Amino acid sequence: MFLKYLLVMVGIWSFMTRDAHAYLDPGTGSYFVQILIATLAGGGYLLVSSWDRLKKFLSGLTGQKKNSPSKKNEGRK
Repeated sequence: MFLKYLLVMVGIWSFMTRDAHAYLDPGTGSYFVQILIATLAGGGYLLVSSWDRLKKFLSGLTGQKKNSPSKKNEGRK
């Protein structure tokens, strides 16, 4: 009950606030572009670094079995 009352009050308060008369400087746009590029680069690195585990997981979902190793590689260590 208290949480519902609190959410209603915050909602009403947010519509009753005055204008801030603030601005975004030109550096703000480049900062958001940096965040976007870093997120994409980090996601790409994560995908590349765990590609084998991802393939193994997806092949387990589809029911495909990995080929058994050939006999000529069994003797090697």
